[in-house]
Amino acid sequence: MLIATKQKRRSRLYLAPAGQLTTGAEVRLVWLREIPFADISAGDLSPDGQHLLLRREDAAWMWSRGPGETMAAALANPSRRMPVIGPPTEPNGEAIAWSTDGRGYYTLSEGKRQPIYYFPVETSQPAAIAP
Repeated sequence: MLIATKQKRRSRLYLAPAGQLTTGAEVRLVWLREIPFADISAGDLSPDGQHLLLRREDAAWMWSRGPGETMAAALANPSRRMPVIGPPTEPNGEAIAWSTDGRGYYTLSEGKRQPIYYFPVETSQPAAIAP
């Protein structure tokens, strides 16, 4: 599990080792890296574990890692800006999640009856799903 701090100017990313999450004992987080991406509100790791999406209200970025590359090393690589709807249509974007097949991702705003938006990874055109 990855944990991102929500801070101004930069965010810190930590790793909670999977083996520690099932024991019920205290989990010691491992610091990975600080990135120049502020106010992170959501994130998700792709089903194959190769792509990390992080978002804030009006923007999202994706980091990809190569075979055998650690997540800390991947976070040092350039990121790719990914589309989100953002304000005012998506007034408080608080969610991002990969589709189960890893071919795209969903975003969602806070609030009642908000639509879910789907973005195929290979295009930047969203498709709205009615609430």
